[in-house]
Amino acid sequence: WYDWLLVKAFGPDLGRRMLCQPESSAGAGCYYSALYYRQAGRFHDSKPEPGDQIFFTYQAGEVSHTGIVEAVSGEIVTTIEGNSSDGVVRRSYAYGSRVIYGYGQPDWSLAASVDADPDAAAEDPQDPEPAAPASTEAKALSPPTGLPMVRYRLST
Repeated sequence: WYDWLLVKAFGPDLGRRMLCQPESSAGAGCYYSALYYRQAGRFHDSKPEPGDQIFFTYQAGEVSHTGIVEAVSGEIVTTIEGNSSDGVVRRSYAYGSRVIYGYGQPDWSLAASVDADPDAAAEDPQDPEPAAPASTEAKALSPPTGLPMVRYRLST
């Protein structure tokens, strides 16, 4: 869901690069997303920041859900999560909760190119919905529906 949001907001090429995904990406599943951040040296298990992608594990070593870190206040991490209870929800977790696998930090420095060039968020020819223009207010986005939840196990 998080990967989908960045691709919708910044276009497929820039979104993929911000997410540290290679040109021939294996997809946006939780396992691969965490792996790409790890390979790029942008995966961490402490000190989350707003905008980080948070990864969850509900069985040891398995990455099965993701969301956006909205805020960190003291010992509480607040997230926005899609594909959760058939919707988009705000949740809070204790910092260090055993269900938090870790955090990926998108390369936000690449987003500066969108501000300089409003056409940088190119449309995906495979996607009939155009990407949101960078210079306008954010519009409400809803995640794709009907996608199966796939769980993968990471080797560390």
